[in-house]
Order: sequence, then structure tokens, then C-alpha cells
Amino acid sequence: MVSASCAGDERDAASRASIDAVREGFAAAYARSDVEALLRYYDRDYVDLSAGVAARGREAMREAFEDTFERFRGRLEIHPDEVLINGDWAIERGTFSIHLLDRSSGAERVSRRRYLELLVRRDGGRWYILRDLDNEDPRDAPR
Repeated sequence: MVSASCAGDERDAASRASIDAVREGFAAAYARSDVEALLRYYDRDYVDLSAGVAARGREAMREAFEDTFERFRGRLEIHPDEVLINGDWAIERGTFSIHLLDRSSGAERVSRRRYLELLVRRDGGRWYILRDLDNEDPRDAPR
């Protein structure tokens, strides 16, 4: 019984480290404006369910990233509050900030958001973002 528990703990620790690597790699790719690298973090069946946009998949995300990076240089600060893992599924909840520096004017815009992601493990243990939803952080909402 103890060995099974330890094996599960080791698997959870490895899963958590892999999920951390997804988050860190995604933020690094965003800072490089690397659309192809960003898309590699999304599952083939990915759907974005974020507030204010119609549900969209990977190709729509490609267009959104290309449009953003044409006009802005970006940086993400991601702060996970919770990661729940159950086998080949994980849910991550937290907040993030998008810092966008306008390439023409130099003006910076910052947006703070809350997020919830569903991740799936495929392809020999690699984690992918399957569903993503975010909305405005109420601490930044206009009053």
C-alpha cells in the first residue's frame, strides 16, 4: 500500500512539474512572439471559451496571436492558484497579467485576468491545453 501511494505521489510530482513547464514555456514563447511555439501547447481539440469572444480553436488562436504580435510586444505573468490532477487530466486555476507594448507608440497596456484551464496528457506523457477560459479580474473592473 505504501509503495502504491509513493508511486502515485511521484507521478503527481512529475505531472505537476510537467504542467509547470507548460506554463513557463507558454509564457516564454509569448515573450518571443513565437506563434508556432505557442500553438504547440494547445491540444489538437483545443477550444478557447474566454469571455467576450466566440468559442475558437487553434487556427483562430494563430490568427489572434499573429494580429497581437504584429502590433505589440507582449509579456505574460502567470500565477497559478490551484492545480488539480486526476490521471491524464488536470485543471489549473489562477490569474495572469498581459503586458502589451505598442510597437508604434511605445505605450504599454496591462490587462489582468482570471483563468481556468483543462489540460490533458497525451503522446507519452506530454501535457496539452485542451480548454481555456478567462475573464476580467474583478479587482481591475471599472467601478
